[in-house]
Parts: sequence; structure tokens; C-alpha cells
Amino acid sequence: MKINRLKICAALLVFLFGFCTFALRNTRHVGRQMEALVNRVQSTEIDEQAIRRITDEWEKYEPILDIYSRHDEVERISQSVDKLRSFYKVGQYEDLQVSLDEITDALEHLVHTETPTISNIL
Repeated sequence: MKINRLKICAALLVFLFGFCTFALRNTRHVGRQMEALVNRVQSTEIDEQAIRRITDEWEKYEPILDIYSRHDEVERISQSVDKLRSFYKVGQYEDLQVSLDEITDALEHLVHTETPTISNIL
């Protein structure tokens, strides 16, 4: 009976470690991909297709991040992505650039807060 409990505990630890590793790697991947996309859009002329690429890419990643990341961090990025569409439609390109910067900052913050460092743990 004790051996079964030990096996269950070991299996749970392996699962937990695996899930945490997946979450960390995925968060870093999403951060790199989205930042590269935003930087690419900022360095070229911003058009509707570029905004659509950013929103489509974010909509692909958002549900996965919602599972294990802080909801307020993910929501902050979602709000900035939604602002992009609005600012583009009304022609406020300066605010659109600010929104792109907000997305980059929020992504960097998300990756930083999800990375297990001493300052984040304590």
C-alpha cells in the first residue's frame, strides 16, 4: 500500500514538473513570436493585413496562456491588441504605435513574471 502511494506521489511530481516546463517554454515561445511580429510590423508600413496578423496570432495563443498565466496579464495584452484594430480604423496612427509598444512591454512583463527567478519566488 505504501509503495502505491509513493508511485502516485512520484507520478504527480513528474506531471507537475512536466506541466511547469511546458508552461515556461510556451510562454517564452509566445513572447518571442509575438514580439518579433510586433517589431516587424513597427519597422514596416502598418496596414490592415499587419493588424490582422497580430490579432490572429494573439487569438491563437491567448486560450493556452489563460490556462496557466495570470489572467490580468493576458487581459492587458488582449486589450492592447483590441485597441490596434480601433486605432487603425479611425486613423489614429500615433496611438496605434503606442498600442504596439504596450503589447511589447506587456509581453516582456508576462515572460518575466512567469520565469521562476528568486525575485519572483520571494
